[in-house]
Amino acid sequence: MKKFLTFMLIIFIFVFLTNLPYSDSASNLPLEVIQISENVLVISAKTGNARAVALNSSKGIVMVDAFWSPGIAKQSREIIQKKFNNKKFIFLINTCEAILSTGGNETFADIPIIGHVNCRTGMAKRIQNQSYYFARTARQFQERVDRTQRQMQNLDPNSEDYKESKWWLDLCQRIADDYSKGYQIVLPNITFKETMTLDLENMTLQLYYFGRAATNGDIIIKVPEEKLLIMGDLFHYVHVLPLSESDVEEIDVQKWLEVFDIVLNDSSEIKYVVLANAEDIWDRAKLESRRQLIQDVWEKVLEADSGGLSLDATLEKLNSIETEFPYTKNWEGFSFENGEIIRSDVKRTARAIWKKFHKSAAAKIEQVLIDFGKKAAIKEFHKLRSDDQRIYYFSESEFNTLGYKLMNENKIQYAIEIFELNVEMYPQSANVYDSLGEAYMNDGQKDLAIQNYEKSLELNPENENAKEMLKRLGKKN
Repeated sequence: MKKFLTFMLIIFIFVFLTNLPYSDSASNLPLEVIQISENVLVISAKTGNARAVALNSSKGIVMVDAFWSPGIAKQSREIIQKKFNNKKFIFLINTCEAILSTGGNETFADIPIIGHVNCRTGMAKRIQNQSYYFARTARQFQERVDRTQRQMQNLDPNSEDYKESKWWLDLCQRIADDYSKGYQIVLPNITFKETMTLDLENMTLQLYYFGRAATNGDIIIKVPEEKLLIMGDLFHYVHVLPLSESDVEEIDVQKWLEVFDIVLNDSSEIKYVVLANAEDIWDRAKLESRRQLIQDVWEKVLEADSGGLSLDATLEKLNSIETEFPYTKNWEGFSFENGEIIRSDVKRTARAIWKKFHKSAAAKIEQVLIDFGKKAAIKEFHKLRSDDQRIYYFSESEFNTLGYKLMNENKIQYAIEIFELNVEMYPQSANVYDSLGEAYMNDGQKDLAIQNYEKSLELNPENENAKEMLKRLGKKN
């Protein structure tokens, strides 16, 4: 009995120590280390949600992602070497091109780096304007440092909020310092397009291209022996669907579903899902619930289309998440009363699905404008609006983008016409009046500019831009 209790005490101490925040010196950041199996370490920042994964294979250590900058990557590499008692690294894999996954690649320049071909292409663009990229990133993180310092002045130094703010401040300062000094942007030197497999004796790494999402090079890594999935910056922090900063027509929702079907097939036992940017480690059930939402949005969009609904009507229908996706009410940390994130995610994904099967009215109008002029473009606009809108879709954001494009080309009268058409389509949108007001202001039509900024402010009293423009135009509240 005494031997058993001693053994259990040793196990408890091991588990406790392997999950403690790691910090060798005051200059190091407090990084959390979680050992989910004998051969898998998850390293994460105490704030900021970024994660890296280390796999201790029979052939050597595989590092998945390299954090924001070389300084942080160097610290994580040292942690992994000590935890595994192994200094042999054989691969670094970038799950996406985002800074939180590739900023530290320089630290692993001594080993092969694997990434999707689009990841390499995206990173290569940074090299073309490297000094600007470093300066901009350093400035962004220094602004976060300054903002956090101001916020901490109102916090109790003994509170948890103060402690977490200090972690965030230290993290942002480290990143700002690394980018101020600059470093070598190291690109993946081994790339693939669809799939890639690494046989490492005690484990197999199956790499799948996910399709356009947060970036154009996101991948999923499946490690069957460890019951593990590792994902890029797909469900960014609080988002319930894969985040994308791209134009929605580039998002490939059908590809997402196909890849999820592969990695979540019934014969696979998945216990851990580690994401590059999330608050916690997911289980299979949580990922499957998100996959189900993607599937449901896909099916509901196609059903709405076959029923003759327009894009706007479809988005309005899906905006009622209480009715359309009632199971989301059971998701941890989510409520219908605070559902703007899920509404935004659903709307963006639904729009991407719709655009896969329809043509852009904004693109058509732009081409008519170029080829035949303003009158022909306006006539075509009204013709498309009266025709079956299942062929062409109308998008407030696309027409707004077209208007600004024309304004930037000094085609101010064309821009005004496009913004006026957008107001005609979306008379309850504060943003369309704001844009039209800007066009009138640039054209010297002060009274009309004031009129539209006031309308924008009426629809959205929180529109700070409209308030500022009205001041510039000499309008007193």
